[in-house]
Amino acid sequence: ENFPMIQELETIEEWNGGHVGRISKNIIHLLRGEVYNLNGKKVGVCGGADSIDISWRTQGISWWREEEITDNDINNFMAAAGKYNNEIDIILSHDAPASMIPIVKLYSGVNDGDISNSQKQLEKINQLVKFKKWYFGHWHIDKVITNEFECLYRGIKEV
Repeated sequence: ENFPMIQELETIEEWNGGHVGRISKNIIHLLRGEVYNLNGKKVGVCGGADSIDISWRTQGISWWREEEITDNDINNFMAAAGKYNNEIDIILSHDAPASMIPIVKLYSGVNDGDISNSQKQLEKINQLVKFKKWYFGHWHIDKVITNEFECLYRGIKEV
């Protein structure tokens, strides 16, 4: 994700209870830390992940520091969730929270690597927000991990 290019293209506006980056008439960028009202459901968004292949990338060309989840992203999410007493129907993220990583590694076949900073950041949301379902896709598998957590790579779910 070329964040400087995205930020140059988008106009921030309100949309369905949160802020989005409007890229064009039919393309919006759901922003980290926002909660949207979609089809009567509260949907919280916190994209981002640490790149496992960062050593093969070049900063500003094929990797951007903004890929990683920050304290500010989590603080924004918690403020938005707080408007709903920290109860969200669905959470969408790129990676999974730290507590899910050992299980996800079993299903994905990836057994190396430590818990990343972004996974630790997402764990803060997991500990503080009540939710019904959490979808993530970083692990490139389609797999129900638990009743609450599901990795979607090629799968599509209707909200």
